[in-house]
Amino acid sequence: MTPFLFPIAPLIVSTLLAACSSAPPETADAPEMPTVVPAPAPASSQTEVVRLGRYTLVELTEEEAQRDPMRQIVVITIPPAFEATIGTAIQHVLARTGYRLCLPPPSLVHLPLPASHLHLGPMTLATALRTLAGPAWSLTVDHFERRICFERSPE
Repeated sequence: MTPFLFPIAPLIVSTLLAACSSAPPETADAPEMPTVVPAPAPASSQTEVVRLGRYTLVELTEEEAQRDPMRQIVVITIPPAFEATIGTAIQHVLARTGYRLCLPPPSLVHLPLPASHLHLGPMTLATALRTLAGPAWSLTVDHFERRICFERSPE
């Protein structure tokens, strides 16, 4: 062994022993459970959040469309083989929204659907229904029964 390396040898050995004696790093085998953490908020209300990962916090609140289903965003494409009337288009839009149509006025539902209404959106459900009916009709919503009705607008 050369005289130059001899003074460094104890330093190297002690460093290696210190590295070997340290605790092993934690393994990532176990999935991390979500942790509920209060988010900073005004004193009047606390918003809860869930930690989904190391850097991800998600608020525990409903979305706007879940609070008011008429505000859900829809993108509508009427199928080309569809009988294109305003009534069938309104039924197509209301499918899977949780709402149903009141007894519709025959003068509205039997009108042919304009080509410009074959593709609508993105827009809210209420706006889509008003667009399909046109300015001659006003939309009324019964939130209790989840029914959509159209009445002639006063002119």
